[in-house]
Amino acid sequence: MITKVLTLLFRSDKEEDIKKALELLIDHFKADWIYIADFEEKQKNIRLLYKAKSPYTQEKSESETVKEFSTIPWTMEKLLDGQNIVINHIDELPEEAAVDKSYFKSLHFISLLVIPLSVHGQVKGFIGFDYIHSQKQWQQAEVEELKLLANIFSIIIERLHNKESVEEEKRRNEQELQKKFEADKLKSAFLANMSHEIRTPLNAIVGFSGIITEIEDIEERRNYQEIINKNNDLLLQLISDILDFASIESGTLSYQYTEVNLKKICTKIHQTYTARRNSNVKFIFDADIHPEITLHTDAQRVMQVILNFISNAYKFTKKGNIVLSYKALSDHILIEVTDTGIGIEQKYHKSIFNRFIKINNFSQGTGLGLTICKMIIKALHGDIGVKSQPDKGSTFWITLPFSPLEQKKNHRKTSAHYLI
Repeated sequence: MITKVLTLLFRSDKEEDIKKALELLIDHFKADWIYIADFEEKQKNIRLLYKAKSPYTQEKSESETVKEFSTIPWTMEKLLDGQNIVINHIDELPEEAAVDKSYFKSLHFISLLVIPLSVHGQVKGFIGFDYIHSQKQWQQAEVEELKLLANIFSIIIERLHNKESVEEEKRRNEQELQKKFEADKLKSAFLANMSHEIRTPLNAIVGFSGIITEIEDIEERRNYQEIINKNNDLLLQLISDILDFASIESGTLSYQYTEVNLKKICTKIHQTYTARRNSNVKFIFDADIHPEITLHTDAQRVMQVILNFISNAYKFTKKGNIVLSYKALSDHILIEVTDTGIGIEQKYHKSIFNRFIKINNFSQGTGLGLTICKMIIKALHGDIGVKSQPDKGSTFWITLPFSPLEQKKNHRKTSAHYLI
């Protein structure tokens, strides 16, 4: 029988042939369950790869394919040391295997055999035989036969790992190539767009600067001056966005952490906009209803993000108002800029923060403003997002911690009804 199994496995390592080999072993050794498992070393888990059951054994409906090492600590210690686990009767387990014994009894095990599967001297998994209907008295010759068979299964596990590694590497390479391709497309579109975006304000500045000295009418000169100033601001913003983006991409953008009074920042922004804006849109920040809040963050960068939100709100809001507000939550602060503008469709809510994305191609700008905002807020350990509906306005929001965030690890626990 062992010869048949060896011949089958040497011929192929296909899943159906492995299962057929396990069925032959079930029939020969009259076991209730046979299974092959490997180890997920980083998670300290056991992963079920293949299993077979006796036709007289009922399938366990709540079984799972992953189990933590800690479920059977004594067994795992012996296996990792390269030892076979030969249990003719569950009551033979020593006192130090109390945890394992309790678990095995909960599964109604009477006898079991577990043989480690080693690759290059390192234990990578095991093959197990469970008996729940009768006691099995293992003979030394049987164990030796199965140790020989375990070497073949070890090779199969190694092949499986190598195949998974190759496929994972292939997937990663394909994803990287796709990302590079998309990035190249976006950069090409961005550069083409920039040539237009930069020429537009430059042409306006050069053109109106040339004729303003020839105009005698004061009102007309004032209008031309306003056009020049507007395009100056636009050009400076374009250059500023490009330089900021390049600095962030290269990792050279610096952050200056200080104690920041959020109310003062918002009040300053409100004063600046209400002083220079001549618009049908009202900009609102009610300082009286907002508490004094101090954050440990970069004041300049926080202002940059808020100003970007407000600037975008003015672009797409023709009437109504724009409201700046904030409130303290449990461990962070929420800052919002809400407008009564044209709104944004749900499908754009995530992509709007991607680089070089412009939902409205007729609006001026680099398409980098929100990308830069996202990069800045992530660097400040915060989050960013948008709530919006078409024709009902938008709310762009950020969160910032009161203090630097701490990373926490979550451990996932699983259970199973086989040995693993």
